[in-house]
Amino acid sequence: MVFAAAANAAGLPEKLLDRPILVQALDSNGKVKSSAFDIISSIPGSDGTFRTLSPDLNAQSWMGACFSVTKNVCARTFNFALDFPTLYAHSSGLLNAPAGMFNNLPAFPMSYSTTIDGATSNSASISITSFSGVVDHYYISLAPAFEDKIVKFELPSAEVADRRSINEVDARLKAVSTAVFQIQMTGSVDDSSLGGVSSDKGTAFFISSDGYFLTNHHVIASQPDCLRVQRCKLRIMRTWPNGDRSYEDLDVQLMATDTTFDFALLKANLPSNSTVNFIKLEKTDIGPNLVTLGYPGDKIDQVDGNGVNRLTYSFGKLMGFRSRAYITSVYIYSGASGSPILNANTLALVALNSNGASSMGADGAPAIAQSVQEINRAFGVYKYLSGEKQRQVDVIIRKLSKASSFEAASQLLDKYLGAKTMYGRARLKMIMTNHDSRDVRRAIFQKLNLD
Repeated sequence: MVFAAAANAAGLPEKLLDRPILVQALDSNGKVKSSAFDIISSIPGSDGTFRTLSPDLNAQSWMGACFSVTKNVCARTFNFALDFPTLYAHSSGLLNAPAGMFNNLPAFPMSYSTTIDGATSNSASISITSFSGVVDHYYISLAPAFEDKIVKFELPSAEVADRRSINEVDARLKAVSTAVFQIQMTGSVDDSSLGGVSSDKGTAFFISSDGYFLTNHHVIASQPDCLRVQRCKLRIMRTWPNGDRSYEDLDVQLMATDTTFDFALLKANLPSNSTVNFIKLEKTDIGPNLVTLGYPGDKIDQVDGNGVNRLTYSFGKLMGFRSRAYITSVYIYSGASGSPILNANTLALVALNSNGASSMGADGAPAIAQSVQEINRAFGVYKYLSGEKQRQVDVIIRKLSKASSFEAASQLLDKYLGAKTMYGRARLKMIMTNHDSRDVRRAIFQKLNLD
């Protein structure tokens, strides 16, 4: 995709202040080479200009960006030795960078000049000239997944993990407990970013009353059948508000998954008489107060001589974006992968815990979490709950079963790939095996690489 400069602008459109924006770094041909989320604060600095709250540390010139709403050029001095350690710490869920980590950074001030080359009401083309004379180009726009949301960042008052058992939280939080469950695996879950390998456990949570649930891709990847044939059996453990535990064996179907967002959506085949508590998607403001609950591997109760993971709540702040994910001060530990991050006030779903942002301590590490709003925008997760996604795929597969040419089959398969789903793959394998047309079978094999 190539972005052309918009009409000339007198300054940054005010609509781009205090709202999540998508920052796309462009190459010399105007094509996107990287992207990240950020927010430009409406609170001016000492020089009267506006700064970014959560700059991508991989885009050095963006760290030196500044903006005015009345002028299209803004100059700023960025002291790498003073400013970068703080940015690094906050992007790692910490208040301060580890002592001694940045002793050798250059201490001299670096000048940057930001020019708004053109703008519309909700986007801008930007050039940033660094102290060395290098010019970098960016295109910023309102982030689609957050267009109707206010995202609020806040630093924690102290760098302390706030983790509690179910007996230490109020009734509101206890009531959420049965929506979150431990997946007890038969394989190993690679939680190396959270301090090692959790031998047989991960966390997941229901998002509907009829059994749809979310977890991490890296959690479900330890179950080969889940990925290979999209169906598998899981044993789950739930904790009730009074602290009792219960176990269930579930037949589940994989509906969608992705490694970049590290998520998996599955559907459990629930008994007809079962009642499921579930977590709803956040519809209002996001942050700054957060809570997560899951089954970390360092919190163990002894039950009948066996170690059983304890449901643990962890509290913290939404501190910013880290590339296209959230960075929080909510501490998680190996085994809590796949747990939900909730708005601590509304208890609605904000994000999906993925991995730790920094090296492990006694209480784990601050969580990097994938925005469920962004996952939903990219993969239509909540369309599964209404059946819309399944109906869309059913129509494609029905037409494919009647196709007679490679071209017609390819067009239908492109639509299927565009749906970004695992739903229907078993039927596609059957069509690839049994369809009368060799061309249709070949199209399925080439497009989907099914084995």
